[in-house]
Parts: sequence; C-alpha cells; structure tokens
Amino acid sequence: IDLEDRWFAKSFQVSMQTKKVPIEYRPLMNGDLSRGSLEMWVELLDTEMASDVPTSVLFQPLPLEVEIRVVLFDVREVSRKRCVDELGAERDSIDCAARCQIDCKRYAGAPPKEQESDVHRACVSDAEYNWRFVFPKVQVQHGENLDCFIQLSMWEYFALHRPSMLCECFIDMKTYCKRVALHRKVFQIESKVPLFDAHALEGHEDDEDSERVAGGMETRQAGGDAKPGRRPEAGGPPPAAGFGRPA
Repeated sequence: IDLEDRWFAKSFQVSMQTKKVPIEYRPLMNGDLSRGSLEMWVELLDTEMASDVPTSVLFQPLPLEVEIRVVLFDVREVSRKRCVDELGAERDSIDCAARCQIDCKRYAGAPPKEQESDVHRACVSDAEYNWRFVFPKVQVQHGENLDCFIQLSMWEYFALHRPSMLCECFIDMKTYCKRVALHRKVFQIESKVPLFDAHALEGHEDDEDSERVAGGMETRQAGGDAKPGRRPEAGGPPPAAGFGRPA
C-alpha cells in the first residue's frame, strides 16, 4: 500500500473528512498461492487532527449458529441385568425410552437442553424409535473455545416411580460444530454408538472388563466419538418431549 499516494489523493482526504473511509479486502499471499484475505481500512491523520478524531470502534464478528440434529433409529442388545423384580430375578421385558441432552454454554435454542423419545413397551433386547432430537442455535465464535457435548442415554420406565438410567455415552461435538461453521456445509454421519453402564464402571476402573457395553444406538448425527461417562443427575423427573419423529 503506497501511503504517500493516498495522503495526497483528494478522494482519500474527502473520505477522511466525512469519516467514510472504505473497507478494503487484501489478499494474503504465500508466493503465488492465496492464503486468505484481510478485511481492513486505512486512516491517515496529521498530528493536529489525531487528538480530535477518536479511534474507530472495533466489533467482534457475530457468532455463527449451528444446528445439531440427532436421529435415533433403534437400540440393540439392551442389557437387562440390572432390571430385576422384587425377588431379584431378571425381568423378561422392560419399558424404556431414550434421552438426548446437550451440554453447551453457547446453546441458545428454544428447545429444551434435555429431550426424550416415546416409551418402547415390552423391550426384550432391541427397541425401534425413529426419533429426532434437534438442538438449534449453537453459537460458534471464531477464535474462541467451544465446549459442546451430547449425552445419549437409555432409561427404564415404571408405572409408580421415577425412571432409572440403564446406560449412556457422551459425544464431543466441538470439532464438528466448528467444521460446519467454517465451511458452511451440512456435515452428516451415520454410526452405531455404544452405550455403557455407568454403575458397572464404579469401583472397577482397573478391570479389563469394566467398560461393559450395555447396549448400542444406531444414530445419524453431526458426528463424534463416544466415551463412557457418568450423568450427574441420574434418576431425575422426565423432561419435556423432543421434536418427535422425522418426517
């Protein structure tokens, strides 16, 4: 940028006096390869005007909003070892439902953070749901850290008392939310997510079989890696319903 030419250019002096300096976009080059662009403007002031003209106010760009959709098709091989009757015998079938909860401080959507499917009656091993959980308006700010996790869990339902959690997993959505915000494209992945019995993990961290898979969900979501975890408020009251079945 030739600053001397700009200083003596009449059009630039007029833009400075009217405080309408145009925004410029300059390419960032590495040899012959473009490495991006720079949004900028140039202000040139003499020492007498510098004290009278305030500095321009800089604003951070608005965050981009990403929507997470988790489509639960079915649950397979649900373990019923912890589902016992009054005599301690394993029940032949159970009533169960799936929950999906988002843990993200930058979630600004209207739907609840914890959503729930309908109840599958008389589940022996597999349960079919075809249910969609939707979490819109996850705000991704460029240059700032993002902590975003999805918890998938299975709950046994009873007629006279609150439900009990059977198994769960956590999916880290940070990388995928940032990828969608960066490329402005839909990112979709289909996967079978293993669920872990949190109670079986307690006190058996050193055992080879401590991470016992208690079931598995076939889902379609924005991707992620499942890992065993512990839900802090297990056994709470049922939350508001989710977005329901996909069209």
